[in-house]
Amino acid sequence: MEVVMVMLRVVLWVAVLAILPTLLNGVNMNELSWLSTQNQVTSLLVFGDSSVDPGNNNHLATSTKSNFPPYGKDFANGRPTGRFSNGKLATDFIVL
Repeated sequence: MEVVMVMLRVVLWVAVLAILPTLLNGVNMNELSWLSTQNQVTSLLVFGDSSVDPGNNNHLATSTKSNFPPYGKDFANGRPTGRFSNGKLATDFIVL
């Protein structure tokens, strides 16, 4: 059963990666940014998995931290931020 679940996940990711360029082809980020300012968008809620969750548990009592290299190496200052990524995620670019 576990092998089947892994196979389904792989098939799903391949399908998503295959269709993603088509979905993003007509997206103009400048236009999206302009629309959000004209319509007074004040927040963006994104529900998803680790691909959209930057994480940040520096203030929690846990042994799992991300406040050391290589985390944050692709940010402007190159310093670890406590986020479980080495740079910005797609959600960071959407809200800019």
